[in-house]
Amino acid sequence: MHTHSADLRARATHWRTGPNGEPVTTIPSDFGLAYQFFETDTTLLPQLESTIRALHKMVGNVNPDGYYVLPGYGGTGAALSVLTALARRHGTAEKKLQVFAQPPYFFDYPDWPGIADYGRAEWAEDADPSAATTVELLNSPANPDGGLRVPKVHNASMLICDFVFDW
Repeated sequence: MHTHSADLRARATHWRTGPNGEPVTTIPSDFGLAYQFFETDTTLLPQLESTIRALHKMVGNVNPDGYYVLPGYGGTGAALSVLTALARRHGTAEKKLQVFAQPPYFFDYPDWPGIADYGRAEWAEDADPSAATTVELLNSPANPDGGLRVPKVHNASMLICDFVFDW
């Protein structure tokens, strides 16, 4: 287990039993989630987008005007897509993007730059937040400690936020 990351495998015993030791219901890995219909039927996407925008306006946690709504299978895919786009636009093999996150972070964050794009980004825990080629992965409220994180990177266009739990 990584000592400074949110390695969720450490909680495996907790997930196998309930608070009083009773077995927990498991969901098969091939279980299809309700929103997987987007692969074959996109007719509900406009309605979904307008509902998401209305929900954010009602809750008041963000002004969605001027932003895109991209349905996906969780925050990881969306964040990796953004990192890939940033690497292709701003990184080169000679001048790689420096990617970091404030601890604790998900155990696989250090692997993301290698997944995102062909040698144009690399993990750098000691990246300079003021450098134009620094990307920050920000998870707030942070999992597992619930701490609220403030971005360290100076260039807001190089900030990838995972605010899935910010409701």
